[in-house]
Amino acid sequence: MPVPRTLLAPLLGTLLLAHLPAASAGESTRLLWGDTHLHTSYSFDAFLNQNDSADPDTAYRWARGLPVIHPYTEARVQIGAPLDFLVVSDHAEAMGVLRAIVNGTEQFGEVSGWDWVRRWFAVTSIRLAMWSGNGPLIFKDLLPVKLVNWGDDPVLDPGNAPLNDMLGDLTPTVATSWAAVIDAAEANNRPGEFSALLGWEWSSIPAGANLHRVIVTPNGREQASQYLPFGSDQSQYPQDLWQWLQATAEASDSQFISIPHNSNISKGYMFDETNLRGEPMTSD
Repeated sequence: MPVPRTLLAPLLGTLLLAHLPAASAGESTRLLWGDTHLHTSYSFDAFLNQNDSADPDTAYRWARGLPVIHPYTEARVQIGAPLDFLVVSDHAEAMGVLRAIVNGTEQFGEVSGWDWVRRWFAVTSIRLAMWSGNGPLIFKDLLPVKLVNWGDDPVLDPGNAPLNDMLGDLTPTVATSWAAVIDAAEANNRPGEFSALLGWEWSSIPAGANLHRVIVTPNGREQASQYLPFGSDQSQYPQDLWQWLQATAEASDSQFISIPHNSNISKGYMFDETNLRGEPMTSD
C-alpha cells in the first residue's frame, strides 16, 4: 500500500496506524508495521557493545528487506518480511562520536593547553579500550548511579553524575553524523513502498530515572538540515525538550512527535502530577 513520506500519525512501539490518501471512496485506515526505536553504530551504547559496522544506511536497507552484514557475527542476514517504515533513532548525545574517534575521523572544537591534554587522553583511552575489546566494560561504567533523594528533582540529585566534558565541543562530529543520517534516509526512502523516517532519542536519565523520548519527524532533508538533534547534554528537563521542539518546528517548518520510552523505569517521574522541578503541569 502507498506509504507517503509525509505520513505522521500516533506511534506506539512498532505499530503505526496511518491514514493514507484515499485511492477510492472505500479506502480509509491502514495498518502499517515498522520500528520507531532502532540504534546503529552512531549510538554510543550500541558502539560500545560491539556494533561498529551497522550504520544508519545498513539499518534502513535491512528494514527494506535487503541483505546486510550482521555487526557481531559478520554473517549475511535478511529480514523475512520487509517493514513499512523505520525510524533510525540514535542517541542525540555524542551521536557518531565514538565511531568517529575509533575510525580517526573525529572533529572537535578548538582547545589548547590543559584542555588539549585532557582531550588527547580521552581519545587515546577510548581507542585503546575499543581495540582491546573492552567497550562493554566502559558501557557498564557509564550506567547511572542510585537516586539518593526520591521524589525530589532528579537532575539536582547527588546521584546524578555531572556531564563528562573531556572531549570538549562535539558539535562538528555530531553535525557530520546527522548529515549522514539524513543522507541514508533520503537514499532509502521509497514513496509508496517504504518510509525512511528521521528521528533520534533524547536520552535524559538523571540518577537512573529514565526519561527518554524518541523524536520522530516526517520531514526530509530540507527541514532536517536546519537543526541538530536536541540531546540531554543540552538539558535533562523534558519541558526544555518540548520548548525546543516547538521553537524548531516553527523556525524550520517541521513537524515532530515525542514518544516516551522506558517509562516503566522512570522511577515514577513520567507519571507525576508535577514536572521535575516540582511545578504544576500546565498546557504550556
